[in-house]
Amino acid sequence: MSLRNLLLSGVYCELNKKYDVFLITTLNDRDFCQSLAPESTIFIYPPVNKIKGYIRSIFKKIDYFYFWIIHKPKTIEKYILKLKEDSKITYLLSSFVVKFWKRVIENSKLRKGILFFYLESNYTSLLVLNDIELVFIPTIDVQEDIILSNCANNIGIPLIALVHSWDNLPSRGSILFSPDLLLVWNYIMRDQAIEFHGIDSDTIKVVGIPQYDFYKKNIQISTRHVFFKKNNLIEYDKVITYTCVAKHVFPDEEKFIFNLYNLVHQGTFGNCLLIIRLHPTERTEYYEIILKNKNDIYVDIPDSLFAATYSDIHDIKGVENFVNLLYHSDIIINLASTITIDAAVFDTPVINIGYNIELPDSSWNSAEKWYHSTHFRNIIKTGGTALVFSEQELIITIKKYLENPKLHQQERNRIVEEQCYKIDGKTTQRIVKSIEETNILNQKNRSGLKRGKTKKTT
Repeated sequence: MSLRNLLLSGVYCELNKKYDVFLITTLNDRDFCQSLAPESTIFIYPPVNKIKGYIRSIFKKIDYFYFWIIHKPKTIEKYILKLKEDSKITYLLSSFVVKFWKRVIENSKLRKGILFFYLESNYTSLLVLNDIELVFIPTIDVQEDIILSNCANNIGIPLIALVHSWDNLPSRGSILFSPDLLLVWNYIMRDQAIEFHGIDSDTIKVVGIPQYDFYKKNIQISTRHVFFKKNNLIEYDKVITYTCVAKHVFPDEEKFIFNLYNLVHQGTFGNCLLIIRLHPTERTEYYEIILKNKNDIYVDIPDSLFAATYSDIHDIKGVENFVNLLYHSDIIINLASTITIDAAVFDTPVINIGYNIELPDSSWNSAEKWYHSTHFRNIIKTGGTALVFSEQELIITIKKYLENPKLHQQERNRIVEEQCYKIDGKTTQRIVKSIEETNILNQKNRSGLKRGKTKKTT
Protein backbone atom coordinates (compact mmCIF):
# COMPACT_ATOMS: atom_id res chain seq x y z
CA MET A 1 0.00 0.00 0.00
CA SER A 2 2.90 2.33 0.72
CA LEU A 3 4.30 1.46 -2.70
CA ARG A 4 1.08 2.72 -4.30
CA ASN A 5 0.72 5.72 -1.97
CA LEU A 6 4.27 7.02 -2.11
CA LEU A 7 6.53 5.51 -4.75
CA LEU A 8 3.98 5.42 -7.57
CA SER A 9 2.27 8.66 -6.56
CA GLY A 10 5.43 10.68 -7.16
CA VAL A 11 6.31 11.56 -3.55
CA TYR A 12 9.60 9.70 -3.85
CA CYS A 13 10.53 11.43 -7.13
CA GLU A 14 9.85 14.90 -5.73
CA LEU A 15 11.87 14.24 -2.57
CA ASN A 16 14.71 12.79 -4.61
CA LYS A 17 15.03 16.04 -6.60
CA LYS A 18 16.07 17.91 -3.45
CA TYR A 19 17.48 15.33 -1.05
CA ASP A 20 19.55 12.16 -0.94
CA VAL A 21 16.95 9.49 -0.30
CA PHE A 22 17.53 6.23 1.54
CA LEU A 23 14.70 3.73 1.07
CA ILE A 24 14.25 1.25 3.92
CA THR A 25 11.79 -1.48 3.03
CA THR A 26 10.40 -4.87 4.01
CA LEU A 27 10.25 -5.86 0.34
CA ASN A 28 12.84 -8.52 -0.44
CA ASP A 29 12.72 -7.77 -4.17
CA ARG A 30 15.58 -5.27 -4.11
CA ASP A 31 15.74 -5.03 -7.93
CA PHE A 32 12.07 -4.08 -8.11
CA CYS A 33 12.55 -1.41 -5.44
CA GLN A 34 15.56 -0.07 -7.32
CA SER A 35 13.53 0.11 -10.54
CA LEU A 36 11.01 2.37 -8.78
CA ALA A 37 13.65 4.35 -6.94
CA PRO A 38 16.74 4.13 -9.20
CA GLU A 39 18.74 6.83 -7.45
CA SER A 40 18.05 5.66 -3.90
CA THR A 41 20.17 3.57 -1.61
CA ILE A 42 18.02 0.55 -0.75
CA PHE A 43 18.09 -1.11 2.65
CA ILE A 44 16.03 -4.06 3.85
CA TYR A 45 14.70 -3.55 7.37
CA PRO A 46 17.05 -5.27 9.85
CA PRO A 47 15.74 -8.27 11.83
CA VAL A 48 14.22 -7.51 15.23
CA ASN A 49 15.02 -8.97 18.62
CA LYS A 50 12.63 -11.92 19.06
CA ILE A 51 12.16 -11.45 22.80
CA LYS A 52 11.41 -7.76 22.39
CA GLY A 53 9.12 -8.65 19.49
CA TYR A 54 7.14 -11.02 21.70
CA ILE A 55 6.83 -8.36 24.42
CA ARG A 56 5.72 -5.80 21.83
CA SER A 57 2.96 -8.15 20.65
CA ILE A 58 1.66 -8.31 24.23
CA PHE A 59 1.86 -4.53 24.57
CA LYS A 60 -0.08 -4.12 21.34
CA LYS A 61 -3.00 -6.21 22.63
CA ILE A 62 -3.06 -4.37 25.96
CA ASP A 63 -2.86 -0.98 24.28
CA TYR A 64 -5.69 -1.87 21.88
CA PHE A 65 -8.00 -2.59 24.82
CA TYR A 66 -6.77 0.51 26.68
CA PHE A 67 -7.42 2.69 23.63
CA TRP A 68 -11.03 1.51 23.52
CA ILE A 69 -11.59 1.94 27.27
CA ILE A 70 -10.29 5.52 27.16
CA HIS A 71 -11.72 6.78 23.86
CA LYS A 72 -14.57 4.37 23.00
CA PRO A 73 -14.15 4.59 19.20
CA LYS A 74 -16.95 2.65 17.52
CA THR A 75 -14.51 1.19 15.01
CA ILE A 76 -12.98 -0.93 17.81
CA GLU A 77 -16.16 -1.69 19.76
CA LYS A 78 -17.19 -4.65 17.59
CA TYR A 79 -13.92 -6.45 18.26
CA ILE A 80 -14.15 -5.80 21.99
CA LEU A 81 -17.67 -7.29 22.00
CA LYS A 82 -16.31 -10.33 20.18
CA LEU A 83 -13.61 -10.73 22.83
CA LYS A 84 -16.26 -10.54 25.54
CA GLU A 85 -18.39 -13.16 23.77
CA ASP A 86 -15.45 -15.50 23.19
CA SER A 87 -13.91 -15.33 26.67
CA LYS A 88 -15.25 -13.35 29.60
CA ILE A 89 -12.15 -14.27 31.61
CA THR A 90 -9.83 -12.75 29.00
CA TYR A 91 -12.09 -9.70 28.83
CA LEU A 92 -11.98 -9.19 32.63
CA LEU A 93 -8.23 -9.81 32.75
CA SER A 94 -7.71 -7.27 29.97
CA SER A 95 -9.80 -4.73 31.89
CA PHE A 96 -7.56 -5.21 34.92
CA VAL A 97 -4.29 -4.93 32.98
CA VAL A 98 -5.51 -1.76 31.28
CA LYS A 99 -5.39 0.07 34.63
CA PHE A 100 -1.64 -0.59 34.71
CA TRP A 101 -1.20 0.43 31.08
CA LYS A 102 -3.05 3.69 31.70
CA ARG A 103 -0.51 4.62 34.38
CA VAL A 104 2.32 3.75 32.00
CA ILE A 105 0.98 5.80 29.08
CA GLU A 106 0.20 8.84 31.21
CA ASN A 107 3.48 8.82 33.19
CA SER A 108 6.45 10.07 31.17
CA LYS A 109 9.04 8.03 33.07
CA LEU A 110 7.06 4.78 32.88
CA ARG A 111 6.27 5.43 29.23
CA LYS A 112 9.98 5.82 28.53
CA GLY A 113 10.54 2.41 30.09
CA ILE A 114 7.94 0.84 27.81
CA LEU A 115 9.40 2.52 24.76
CA PHE A 116 12.74 0.83 25.50
CA PHE A 117 11.18 -2.30 24.01
CA TYR A 118 10.56 -0.35 20.78
CA LEU A 119 14.27 0.38 20.30
CA GLU A 120 16.57 -1.88 18.30
CA SER A 121 20.32 -1.22 18.17
CA ASN A 122 20.67 -2.28 14.51
CA TYR A 123 17.96 0.22 13.52
CA THR A 124 19.77 2.98 15.40
CA SER A 125 23.05 2.01 13.76
CA LEU A 126 21.46 2.17 10.32
CA LEU A 127 20.38 5.77 11.00
CA VAL A 128 23.63 6.91 12.59
CA LEU A 129 26.11 5.25 10.24
CA ASN A 130 24.34 6.66 7.18
CA ASP A 131 24.06 10.16 8.65
CA ILE A 132 20.28 10.23 8.21
CA GLU A 133 18.90 13.70 8.93
CA LEU A 134 15.19 13.05 8.67
CA VAL A 135 12.95 9.99 8.88
CA PHE A 136 9.71 9.84 6.89
CA ILE A 137 7.44 6.85 7.59
CA PRO A 138 4.30 5.91 5.61
CA THR A 139 2.33 4.24 8.44
CA ILE A 140 1.65 4.62 12.17
CA ASP A 141 1.05 0.98 13.06
CA VAL A 142 3.60 -1.26 11.30
CA GLN A 143 6.14 -2.73 13.74
CA GLU A 144 9.26 -1.86 11.72
CA ASP A 145 8.11 1.73 11.21
CA ILE A 146 7.31 2.15 14.91
CA ILE A 147 10.76 0.84 15.88
CA LEU A 148 12.51 3.12 13.36
CA SER A 149 10.46 6.06 14.62
CA ASN A 150 11.38 5.46 18.25
CA CYS A 151 15.03 5.09 17.32
CA ALA A 152 14.80 8.44 15.50
CA ASN A 153 13.09 10.01 18.53
CA ASN A 154 15.73 8.57 20.84
CA ILE A 155 18.71 10.06 19.01
CA GLY A 156 17.05 13.33 18.03
CA ILE A 157 16.40 12.83 14.32
CA PRO A 158 13.30 14.73 13.12
CA LEU A 159 10.39 12.43 12.24
CA ILE A 160 7.50 12.82 9.81
CA ALA A 161 4.66 10.28 9.68
CA LEU A 162 1.91 9.80 7.12
CA VAL A 163 -1.36 8.18 8.20
CA HIS A 164 -1.92 5.94 5.20
CA SER A 165 -5.64 5.18 5.58
CA TRP A 166 -8.77 6.87 6.87
CA ASP A 167 -9.60 4.25 9.52
CA ASN A 168 -6.18 4.06 11.20
CA LEU A 169 -6.43 6.79 13.85
CA PRO A 170 -9.57 5.47 15.62
CA SER A 171 -8.75 1.78 15.18
CA ARG A 172 -5.06 0.93 15.62
CA GLY A 173 -4.43 1.94 19.22
CA SER A 174 -2.05 4.58 20.55
CA ILE A 175 0.66 6.17 18.42
CA LEU A 176 3.76 4.89 20.22
CA PHE A 177 6.21 7.51 18.97
CA SER A 178 6.40 11.31 18.74
CA PRO A 179 6.16 12.73 15.20
CA ASP A 180 7.46 16.23 14.54
CA LEU A 181 4.92 16.37 11.71
CA LEU A 182 1.86 14.19 11.10
CA LEU A 183 0.37 14.15 7.59
CA VAL A 184 -3.31 13.21 7.18
CA TRP A 185 -5.80 12.95 4.33
CA ASN A 186 -8.45 15.34 5.60
CA TYR A 187 -9.73 17.54 8.45
CA ILE A 188 -11.72 14.67 9.97
CA MET A 189 -8.47 12.75 10.44
CA ARG A 190 -6.77 15.88 11.81
CA ASP A 191 -9.47 16.15 14.49
CA GLN A 192 -9.10 12.44 15.29
CA ALA A 193 -5.33 12.83 15.71
CA ILE A 194 -5.97 15.59 18.24
CA GLU A 195 -8.84 13.84 20.04
CA PHE A 196 -7.52 10.26 20.20
CA HIS A 197 -3.76 10.82 20.25
CA GLY A 198 -3.21 14.26 21.74
CA ILE A 199 -1.21 15.45 18.73
CA ASP A 200 -0.69 19.22 18.72
CA SER A 201 -2.72 20.78 15.90
CA ASP A 202 0.33 22.86 14.85
CA THR A 203 2.19 19.64 13.97
CA ILE A 204 -0.58 18.22 11.74
CA LYS A 205 -0.88 18.95 8.03
CA VAL A 206 -3.83 18.04 5.80
CA VAL A 207 -2.47 16.98 2.41
CA GLY A 208 -5.05 14.79 0.61
CA ILE A 209 -4.76 11.20 -0.63
CA PRO A 210 -1.43 10.46 -2.36
CA GLN A 211 -2.56 7.64 -4.67
CA TYR A 212 -5.11 9.92 -6.36
CA ASP A 213 -2.20 11.94 -7.73
CA PHE A 214 -1.10 8.80 -9.54
CA TYR A 215 -4.63 8.11 -10.81
CA LYS A 216 -4.94 11.67 -12.10
CA LYS A 217 -1.53 11.93 -13.79
CA ASN A 218 -0.81 8.42 -15.03
CA ILE A 219 -4.07 6.60 -15.73
CA GLN A 220 -5.83 6.86 -19.05
CA ILE A 221 -9.62 6.62 -18.96
CA SER A 222 -10.70 4.50 -21.91
CA THR A 223 -14.00 4.56 -23.74
CA ARG A 224 -16.61 2.05 -22.58
CA HIS A 225 -16.18 0.12 -25.81
CA VAL A 226 -12.44 -0.23 -25.16
CA PHE A 227 -13.11 -1.21 -21.52
CA PHE A 228 -15.33 -4.11 -22.61
CA LYS A 229 -12.91 -5.12 -25.35
CA LYS A 230 -9.86 -5.13 -23.03
CA ASN A 231 -11.66 -7.48 -20.66
CA ASN A 232 -13.00 -9.69 -23.50
CA LEU A 233 -16.59 -8.84 -22.62
CA ILE A 234 -19.75 -8.54 -24.65
CA GLU A 235 -21.04 -4.97 -24.42
CA TYR A 236 -23.96 -4.47 -22.02
CA ASP A 237 -26.18 -1.44 -21.50
CA LYS A 238 -25.48 -1.27 -17.77
CA VAL A 239 -22.72 -2.41 -15.43
CA ILE A 240 -23.24 -3.18 -11.72
CA THR A 241 -20.07 -3.86 -9.74
CA TYR A 242 -19.92 -5.56 -6.35
CA THR A 243 -16.59 -5.30 -4.51
CA CYS A 244 -15.84 -8.12 -2.08
CA VAL A 245 -14.68 -7.61 1.51
CA ALA A 246 -12.85 -9.70 4.10
CA LYS A 247 -14.67 -12.81 5.34
CA HIS A 248 -14.99 -11.58 8.93
CA VAL A 249 -16.74 -8.44 7.62
CA PHE A 250 -19.31 -10.32 5.52
CA PRO A 251 -19.38 -14.06 6.40
CA ASP A 252 -22.38 -14.80 4.18
CA GLU A 253 -21.12 -12.75 1.24
CA GLU A 254 -21.23 -15.77 -1.08
CA LYS A 255 -25.00 -16.08 -0.67
CA PHE A 256 -25.45 -12.35 -1.22
CA ILE A 257 -23.45 -12.58 -4.46
CA PHE A 258 -25.54 -15.48 -5.74
CA ASN A 259 -28.78 -13.64 -4.93
CA LEU A 260 -27.53 -10.55 -6.74
CA TYR A 261 -26.38 -12.64 -9.69
CA ASN A 262 -29.80 -14.27 -9.99
CA LEU A 263 -31.47 -10.86 -10.04
CA VAL A 264 -29.16 -9.66 -12.82
CA HIS A 265 -29.35 -12.92 -14.79
CA GLN A 266 -33.18 -12.90 -14.67
CA GLY A 267 -33.21 -9.46 -16.30
CA THR A 268 -34.44 -7.54 -13.25
CA PHE A 269 -32.30 -4.57 -14.30
CA GLY A 270 -32.44 -4.99 -18.07
CA ASN A 271 -29.43 -5.75 -20.25
CA CYS A 272 -26.96 -5.66 -17.37
CA LEU A 273 -23.53 -7.11 -16.56
CA LEU A 274 -22.56 -7.96 -12.99
CA ILE A 275 -18.86 -7.52 -12.19
CA ILE A 276 -17.54 -9.12 -9.01
CA ARG A 277 -14.27 -7.49 -7.95
CA LEU A 278 -12.61 -9.91 -5.56
CA HIS A 279 -10.85 -9.06 -2.31
CA PRO A 280 -7.07 -8.84 -2.98
CA THR A 281 -6.17 -11.72 -0.63
CA GLU A 282 -9.26 -13.60 0.56
CA ARG A 283 -11.42 -16.27 -1.12
CA THR A 284 -10.08 -15.41 -4.58
CA GLU A 285 -9.57 -18.97 -5.83
CA TYR A 286 -12.89 -20.08 -4.33
CA TYR A 287 -14.85 -17.36 -6.11
CA GLU A 288 -12.98 -17.90 -9.36
CA ILE A 289 -14.13 -21.53 -9.37
CA ILE A 290 -17.77 -21.13 -8.31
CA LEU A 291 -18.44 -18.13 -10.57
CA LYS A 292 -16.65 -19.51 -13.62
CA ASN A 293 -18.57 -19.91 -16.92
CA LYS A 294 -21.69 -18.10 -15.71
CA ASN A 295 -23.46 -15.72 -18.09
CA ASP A 296 -23.88 -12.00 -17.34
CA ILE A 297 -21.07 -12.02 -14.78
CA TYR A 298 -17.38 -11.12 -14.89
CA VAL A 299 -14.86 -11.80 -12.11
CA ASP A 300 -12.29 -9.02 -11.70
CA ILE A 301 -9.15 -10.11 -9.85
CA PRO A 302 -7.09 -7.29 -8.27
CA ASP A 303 -3.32 -7.58 -8.19
CA SER A 304 -1.13 -7.19 -5.11
CA LEU A 305 -0.91 -3.39 -5.38
CA PHE A 306 -4.31 -3.42 -3.67
CA ALA A 307 -3.28 -5.76 -0.86
CA ALA A 308 -2.04 -4.69 2.56
CA THR A 309 0.99 -6.94 2.07
CA TYR A 310 3.43 -7.38 -0.81
CA SER A 311 3.67 -10.34 -3.16
CA ASP A 312 4.67 -9.40 -6.69
CA ILE A 313 3.83 -6.52 -9.03
CA HIS A 314 5.78 -5.13 -11.96
CA ASP A 315 3.42 -2.83 -13.83
CA ILE A 316 0.43 -0.51 -13.34
CA LYS A 317 -2.12 -2.37 -15.46
CA GLY A 318 -4.03 -3.42 -12.35
CA VAL A 319 -4.44 0.18 -11.23
CA GLU A 320 -5.46 1.23 -14.73
CA ASN A 321 -8.11 -1.51 -14.79
CA PHE A 322 -9.39 -0.49 -11.34
CA VAL A 323 -9.78 3.17 -12.28
CA ASN A 324 -11.62 2.30 -15.48
CA LEU A 325 -13.84 -0.13 -13.58
CA LEU A 326 -14.90 2.66 -11.21
CA TYR A 327 -15.49 5.04 -14.09
CA HIS A 328 -17.49 2.69 -16.31
CA SER A 329 -19.62 1.04 -13.60
CA ASP A 330 -23.13 2.44 -13.37
CA ILE A 331 -23.36 1.42 -9.70
CA ILE A 332 -20.81 0.24 -7.13
CA ILE A 333 -22.10 -2.02 -4.34
CA ASN A 334 -20.07 -2.84 -1.22
CA LEU A 335 -20.21 -3.42 2.51
CA ALA A 336 -18.56 -0.50 4.35
CA SER A 337 -15.51 -0.44 2.08
CA THR A 338 -13.05 2.33 1.21
CA ILE A 339 -14.21 1.68 -2.37
CA THR A 340 -17.11 3.97 -1.42
CA ILE A 341 -14.72 6.94 -1.48
CA ASP A 342 -13.08 5.78 -4.71
CA ALA A 343 -16.46 5.52 -6.41
CA ALA A 344 -17.53 8.98 -5.20
CA VAL A 345 -14.36 10.45 -6.73
CA PHE A 346 -15.59 9.22 -10.13
CA ASP A 347 -19.18 10.28 -9.34
CA THR A 348 -20.38 6.67 -9.55
CA PRO A 349 -23.50 5.94 -7.43
CA VAL A 350 -22.77 3.76 -4.39
CA ILE A 351 -24.99 1.31 -2.53
CA ASN A 352 -23.88 0.03 0.87
CA ILE A 353 -25.19 -3.32 2.08
CA GLY A 354 -26.67 -3.22 5.59
CA TYR A 355 -28.18 -6.68 5.85
CA ASN A 356 -27.13 -10.32 6.02
CA ILE A 357 -28.60 -13.40 4.40
CA GLU A 358 -28.08 -15.82 7.31
CA LEU A 359 -26.03 -14.12 10.01
CA PRO A 360 -28.25 -12.92 12.90
CA ASP A 361 -28.50 -9.18 13.58
CA SER A 362 -27.18 -9.79 17.11
CA SER A 363 -23.84 -11.08 15.81
CA TRP A 364 -20.79 -8.88 16.55
CA ASN A 365 -20.08 -8.60 12.81
CA SER A 366 -23.58 -8.25 11.39
CA ALA A 367 -23.61 -6.02 8.31
CA GLU A 368 -25.46 -3.07 9.83
CA LYS A 369 -22.94 -2.70 12.70
CA TRP A 370 -20.07 -1.75 10.36
CA TYR A 371 -21.75 1.55 9.54
CA HIS A 372 -21.49 2.74 13.15
CA SER A 373 -17.69 2.68 12.85
CA THR A 374 -16.04 5.98 13.80
CA HIS A 375 -14.67 6.52 10.32
CA PHE A 376 -17.55 5.20 8.18
CA ARG A 377 -20.41 6.97 9.91
CA ASN A 378 -19.03 10.23 8.48
CA ILE A 379 -19.76 8.81 5.01
CA ILE A 380 -23.32 7.90 5.99
CA LYS A 381 -23.93 11.40 7.37
CA THR A 382 -23.27 12.95 3.95
CA GLY A 383 -26.19 11.11 2.34
CA GLY A 384 -23.88 10.40 -0.60
CA THR A 385 -24.43 6.64 -0.45
CA ALA A 386 -27.62 4.57 -0.24
CA LEU A 387 -27.61 2.21 2.77
CA VAL A 388 -30.07 -0.65 2.16
CA PHE A 389 -31.40 -3.10 4.75
CA SER A 390 -33.12 -5.71 2.60
CA GLU A 391 -33.01 -7.25 -0.85
CA GLN A 392 -36.19 -5.41 -1.77
CA GLU A 393 -34.59 -2.08 -0.86
CA LEU A 394 -31.54 -3.10 -2.89
CA ILE A 395 -33.66 -3.78 -6.00
CA ILE A 396 -35.55 -0.49 -5.69
CA THR A 397 -32.33 1.50 -5.15
CA ILE A 398 -30.50 -0.11 -8.07
CA LYS A 399 -33.39 0.76 -10.38
CA LYS A 400 -33.46 4.36 -9.11
CA TYR A 401 -29.75 4.87 -9.76
CA LEU A 402 -29.92 3.23 -13.21
CA GLU A 403 -32.79 5.55 -14.13
CA ASN A 404 -31.14 8.63 -12.64
CA PRO A 405 -27.31 8.45 -12.26
CA LYS A 406 -27.27 12.04 -11.00
CA LEU A 407 -29.26 11.09 -7.90
CA HIS A 408 -27.29 12.10 -4.76
CA GLN A 409 -24.57 13.69 -6.90
CA GLN A 410 -24.17 16.71 -4.61
CA GLU A 411 -23.94 14.39 -1.61
CA ARG A 412 -21.25 12.31 -3.35
CA ASN A 413 -19.35 15.54 -3.95
CA ARG A 414 -19.54 16.15 -0.21
CA ILE A 415 -17.90 12.75 0.42
CA VAL A 416 -15.04 13.79 -1.86
CA GLU A 417 -14.67 17.18 -0.18
CA GLU A 418 -14.66 15.75 3.35
CA GLN A 419 -12.57 12.63 2.77
CA CYS A 420 -10.16 13.59 -0.01
CA TYR A 421 -9.56 17.27 0.80
CA LYS A 422 -8.57 18.06 -2.80
CA ILE A 423 -8.45 16.01 -5.99
CA ASP A 424 -6.11 18.29 -7.87
CA GLY A 425 -3.04 16.12 -8.46
CA LYS A 426 -1.04 18.21 -5.97
CA THR A 427 -1.00 16.02 -2.87
CA THR A 428 2.62 15.15 -3.57
CA GLN A 429 3.52 18.83 -3.72
CA ARG A 430 1.70 19.47 -0.45
CA ILE A 431 3.61 16.66 1.27
CA VAL A 432 6.97 18.02 0.12
CA LYS A 433 5.95 21.62 0.86
CA SER A 434 4.79 20.65 4.36
CA ILE A 435 8.22 19.22 5.08
CA GLU A 436 9.90 22.41 3.92
CA GLU A 437 7.51 24.85 5.59
CA THR A 438 7.90 23.27 9.01
CA ASN A 439 11.63 23.90 8.65
CA ILE A 440 12.37 20.49 10.14
CA LEU A 441 15.42 19.98 7.95
CA ASN A 442 16.96 23.18 9.29
CA GLN A 443 16.51 22.34 12.96
CA LYS A 444 19.64 21.60 14.92
CA ASN A 445 20.18 17.89 15.32
CA ARG A 446 18.97 17.24 18.85
CA SER A 447 21.43 14.42 19.33
CA GLY A 448 24.46 16.53 18.45
CA LEU A 449 25.33 14.26 15.53
CA LYS A 450 27.53 15.80 12.85
CA ARG A 451 25.60 16.88 9.79
CA GLY A 452 26.66 15.87 6.31
CA LYS A 453 26.95 18.25 3.41
CA THR A 454 23.69 17.11 1.86
CA LYS A 455 20.24 16.68 3.36
CA LYS A 456 19.15 13.09 3.68
CA THR A 457 15.77 11.50 4.30
CA THR A 458 14.39 7.97 4.48
